[in-house]
Amino acid sequence: MEFVPAIDLLGGRSVRLVKGDYAQVTDYGDPGEQVLRFIEAGAVWIHLVDLDAARNKGGSNRGLIGELVARGGARFEVGGGIRSAADADELAGIGVERMVIGTKALRDPAFLAEMCAAHPGRIAAGLDYRRVDHRRLCALEGWEEQSDVELRSAVKAAAKAGVAAVVVTDISRDGMLSGPDVGTYAELADLCHRLGVDLVASGGVSSLADLMSLASIGGEGEAGLWGAISGKAIQEARFKVEEAVELCKRFG
Repeated sequence: MEFVPAIDLLGGRSVRLVKGDYAQVTDYGDPGEQVLRFIEAGAVWIHLVDLDAARNKGGSNRGLIGELVARGGARFEVGGGIRSAADADELAGIGVERMVIGTKALRDPAFLAEMCAAHPGRIAAGLDYRRVDHRRLCALEGWEEQSDVELRSAVKAAAKAGVAAVVVTDISRDGMLSGPDVGTYAELADLCHRLGVDLVASGGVSSLADLMSLASIGGEGEAGLWGAISGKAIQEARFKVEEAVELCKRFG
């Protein structure tokens, strides 16, 4: 399993939101310094979220993302505000390895399929969900709008469109350090394996024990996770990136 440290970008800074609430922001400083630290710690992939672009209110951090990617040393996956072919082309052109399409993937499956064809192996669907009346429903527009699309249905639709991966985030646990929704990820691991899509888990990782729980999904020939993302836990030094990378390496 791949360990993927995450940086959320807002106004050019590294931040974390609580459950996607833009009114609850913690500033963690210079993202450039953090990227360098992650690379030195052995991270192969780094996950960037452009929160300004995700809100769809005219802002973005594309210039900064280009600077971070240009430094080299890691492979970057980027999500937030990819709503057009021009957006995806721009990110691909600056060297982003994987583009994570969220809102547009749900609203326009034909667009998602078009991007998968244009950038084979480099498109992921970002599926961010909340539990609403015992259902797991996907959210849109930087988590500020709730849809009626059920998570499993969204995974199937994304696979049909040709994505290489799905990045699944439990909004209720994101930034809360409350532990990941292991049951959901175990269920989706089997589904994604059958669909031929990599599964990346995000939200709630608070410790190396949490990572171990995710890495232990599968085993004995069963489907596991491709990777796990962690942001706030490493920002607050709950564990070291070096430790997480080494732990995940042991699970392939």
